[in-house]
Amino acid sequence: MSSIEARLKEAEDLRESDTMEAEARLAALLAEAPENPKIYNALHQTQLRRGDAGAALATAEAALRRWPERADFRLSRSFARFVAGDMAGVRDDLAAVRRIARSQEGDLLLGLAHHALGEHGAAVEVLQGALALGAGGEPGVQARAWVALMRLYRDLGYEPAADDAANAARRLYDQRPVWVSSTISKLINRRDCPGWERVRRKDGLAGALARMDPAARPRTPESYVLPAERERLMGDAAAGRSGPVWIVKSGDLFGGQGISLTDDPASIPADFDGVVQQYVDRPHLFEGRKGHLRTYVLITSASPLRAWFWRDGLVRFAPAPYARGEGWLARRDMHITNTAAHTGHKGLFFHRDPKVEDRGSIWGLRAFIERISPDPEPLWQRLEETARRAVALIAADGLVDEMAAGGRAYLPKLIGIDMLLDETLEPWLIELQRVPGQTGPGPVNTVNARLFREVFEMTVAPIIGGEGDMAAREAAAERAAAQAFRPL
Repeated sequence: MSSIEARLKEAEDLRESDTMEAEARLAALLAEAPENPKIYNALHQTQLRRGDAGAALATAEAALRRWPERADFRLSRSFARFVAGDMAGVRDDLAAVRRIARSQEGDLLLGLAHHALGEHGAAVEVLQGALALGAGGEPGVQARAWVALMRLYRDLGYEPAADDAANAARRLYDQRPVWVSSTISKLINRRDCPGWERVRRKDGLAGALARMDPAARPRTPESYVLPAERERLMGDAAAGRSGPVWIVKSGDLFGGQGISLTDDPASIPADFDGVVQQYVDRPHLFEGRKGHLRTYVLITSASPLRAWFWRDGLVRFAPAPYARGEGWLARRDMHITNTAAHTGHKGLFFHRDPKVEDRGSIWGLRAFIERISPDPEPLWQRLEETARRAVALIAADGLVDEMAAGGRAYLPKLIGIDMLLDETLEPWLIELQRVPGQTGPGPVNTVNARLFREVFEMTVAPIIGGEGDMAAREAAAERAAAQAFRPL
């Protein structure tokens, strides 16, 4: 392996644990070897992972200037444009790609762009073509193409007769339910309304909370978007309205990256660009450790708005016991609860049996609540109320209207809502996850397998077919899911 290839692999391996460092290394490699297309692709993927569609678009365009006929870089540019909300640009890019080299993935994205633009006739033609293009190929990709087409038919108000594709989708799901349901969920969730990026970013969420009626917003730490709100932060700190500890976060990183704590807001660099939050320094501790809750909300309709809270989820624990004392603010391993931030830490433990949900550094949420509360129902209700207010926040920020404008092109939508319990077991909204992770250590795969199957039965199974019309089947599926999903 050459030096360039080895360094490229090292940078790509850093993508999930230190995205900024990975991006910096890739940019340096690109300056050194601008003729290497693999570096452009890796940098583009890293920028998309960070949620910077503008940077990803610039990288794809730089690649196209060097290789104007390469369909893969046109496809890369279309992905960046999709994330940025430029559906007309996606349509134009992928129409050109189709003339050079068609692919089922490209046709899927093009069909969704036509759908979102209200160009239903073109969307039907392209998605039907995607099915035909993949005939006899990867069955999971076929299922994704078929579901995209069915969502479009649902928007158009008619129900196609059962056909070979529908029957194949049902047979495949019956044979491999977790694989099929997670594959379809991944497609639907990643091809969502671009407005989700606003609330996925920590600074965007803070802004949306600030604009919301205080009486309606969820319980959340006081937040300051810097550098714009530095003066307000310093004033609140001096007056004792905030503090005595603050958590400092980058606006667009994930997985516990770029987070630090301070008891002196004046020490935050003047050019810092991100969010500062009052730290919840009296968290609920389980076996001496701080943890955070990953809960899930499923939005099945934007007009009228219908959202559902899943009564399960995950709990991740910090690897070190939580204890105040000298140097405690610098101990990321007691404050940061995202286990991905502590790979290799001796305090992390994942049970070898993924079906065990009440041991180790990650638990199933249902098992956790049953352990800490002799009467779980009031706590579940407080979590649901926090989730309900989070959905109200999304609606107040105009995102639900944006989803409704795209119809089923953007639905259903599964989001992650991260919460923290304080020492009184009151939940605090911490972050929103636009595309929650699907896999991970411990019981993550086991818990998420249940989630994806239940989402499939509630949202996809009704369009495959059955007794009654599609609307009746959807209503029946929602009633059947009521034990797992609670309406918000």
